[in-house]
This record gives sequence, structure tokens and C-alpha cells, in this order.
Amino acid sequence: FFFSQPTMAQIRSRATSAARRGQTTRATTSTNMQQRNRRTRLAAGLFPLIATACLLLPTANAFAAWFVDRRVSCLTDLAANEIIMNNGVLPYSTSREPSIHIKVGPLGNEDTAQPDSEYIVQFVLPDEAKERVADVQYVLELTGESSDADAPAKFTSPPSGGGIGCEGRRSHGKAGAGDTAAIFTINENAATGARFEIVAGWATGHESVTLTEKVVVVVGQGVQGKEEKVPDTDDDATNADDGRDDFLQDDEAEAELEELLLEEEREDLEGEIEEAEEEAIEALEEKRIEADGLGSEI
Repeated sequence: FFFSQPTMAQIRSRATSAARRGQTTRATTSTNMQQRNRRTRLAAGLFPLIATACLLLPTANAFAAWFVDRRVSCLTDLAANEIIMNNGVLPYSTSREPSIHIKVGPLGNEDTAQPDSEYIVQFVLPDEAKERVADVQYVLELTGESSDADAPAKFTSPPSGGGIGCEGRRSHGKAGAGDTAAIFTINENAATGARFEIVAGWATGHESVTLTEKVVVVVGQGVQGKEEKVPDTDDDATNADDGRDDFLQDDEAEAELEELLLEEEREDLEGEIEEAEEEAIEALEEKRIEADGLGSEI
């Protein structure tokens, strides 16, 4: 058999076509590798975020921050018989440390609670109580005259190491050396005669949160004093127990609502985790296929 020799023009044409196919292949491979690398980086970046977001429930050392920073916690009042950390909140009348209290006073010298004036709230842990309780965390809350009314004031400065949340009506801190007072500011449009209360809830570890005495402030008049008294008889404790029973059904309803909201957050988080896992698996599978392809060419 005789074969004709290719002409120089045919050789150049074949070489040009081969070069173009090589460039197209390299460009496609480069684009695919960039997409796989992007997916791998995305999956790797999501895992630390998801791991951090899994911390949905308060720990023994974080109840105060959780109760102030978490949106779902703002739906629970800082009040007797509410459920916090799976325990009912204890009223001041049953406090095992009645000497723990809050001090409220004007930042300046004039105690008339005028609009735009600032007041300090100091959580006080007496020395004699420090011997019996340790690592005390606390939450401060401003409440209006009724359960559905907002206080005409907001926290504007937290205690040292603490924070502010729930649209300014709560602040938190940790008792001990270096703890400073929180500051709240009365609203500029606060009506003269409007009353509001300041209360603190404290706890050590995973025990029940205990309330302090409430302090009442009246706009245009100033601090009015403490609302509750230190229990002197066993009757006070008995009455507190009766009140706890009266609100049991409401407590259960609030607990169910809080559990429902947490479950919704968990479901959203699980969806993000599944999406991240799919991205990671797809990226790993593409890398394996790529490695197998390169190995066969070698």
C-alpha cells in the first residue's frame, strides 16, 4: 500500500487544531478546579460556624448572658414562677440570701428622674454572703407599671464584662472584684408620674434564679424605695408557695413556647449542616475523580 505524504499546509492545520483542543481542555480543567476549590473552602468555613451555633442552651456558667442576649429568652419575664434553666424563679420572699440587693441612684446629685437623666444600678453582694455563694451571675431588668407596659427607660451602659439586650430593658454582669454599676437613661418623652421598677435575678451554677427586692422609680420624683420586705415569718414562705402553685399552668405554657422556639432554631441549624455536608461530599468526590483521571493518564 502506498500512502501520500501530508502537505506542509495540512501539517500546520493539524498542529493548530491540536493546540486549540489543548487550550480548551486546560481552560475547562482550570474552571472545574476553581469551582471545586471554592466549594471546599465554603464547606470548610461553614463547619466552625455551625459548631458555634450548636450552643443553643445556657450552661451553668452562662445563664445571665444567655438570658439577655438570646432573642427567645426575651419572651420570658424575669419574675417569680417563670422557668429559667429548668427551674422556677424564686421570689425575694424565699431568698436564701436576703442581704443580696440592688442600689439605684442618680448619676448626678439630683434625684428627680427627669427625662434624659441617667441612673446607676449596682448589684450588691455583701461580704458575709460571699462566704456562702460563689460565681454569682445576675440579670437586671426594667419593667413598666403593668406586665404589658414597657418601662420609660433603657439601659445604656452595662456592668464591666457584661452586656445589654432585649431592646435595652435587660443587662447582665458577674458579681465580684471589678464589677461596676450599670446605667439606664430615662426616655426623653417619658411622662411625668410614670412608674417603673428595677429588679435583679441572680444564680450560681445551675440552681434556681432568685430575685432581689424591686426598686421603684417615678418620673419627675425619683427613687421611691423598695417594694418587697425581708420575710420575717414562716407565713411569708407559705404564701409564696401558694402563689407558685397558682401560676403553675402559666409556667408550663411558657416553657412549652420556649421549647417550641428552640426546636425551630435546631431545625434551621440542621438544614444548614446538611447543606454543608453535601457541599463537602461533592467537593471530595470531584477531587477523587480528578485524582483517578490524572492517575490513569500517568
